Amino acid sequence: MKIMVCGKGSSGKSVVSVLMARALAKERWVFLIDSDESNVLLPKRLGVEPLKPLAEYLGDKESVFRRGEADVIRALGGSSEGVRLNDLPLECISTSSEGVKLVTVGKVRGFGEGCTCPFNY
Repeated sequence: MKIMVCGKGSSGKSVVSVLMARALAKERWVFLIDSDESNVLLPKRLGVEPLKPLAEYLGDKESVFRRGEADVIRALGGSSEGVRLNDLPLECISTSSEGVKLVTVGKVRGFGEGCTCPFNY
């Protein structure tokens, strides 16, 4: 099952995502993927310290953008079918006390740093 939560800013997406994840984690394996490039609240709401974003694991933004999609997939341990959650590097996965796993795709941390949109394909 895959659930995507999206909406306008400050509409409660992080709160809804964490509440759903905690409820589902009682009976299922739950993995949150934080692809919001500017909001840093999801890890805080989940009660975990965010680990290394996938974007940083793969290198800086410019080098990742120059690589092709297939090269990025291979760098994450994936195959021609794509990247499976089990392929993600452990140094990028935080786990809450309820067992909810969180990976952050990438964040814009400074003015002029540029968009992380290509990381979210």
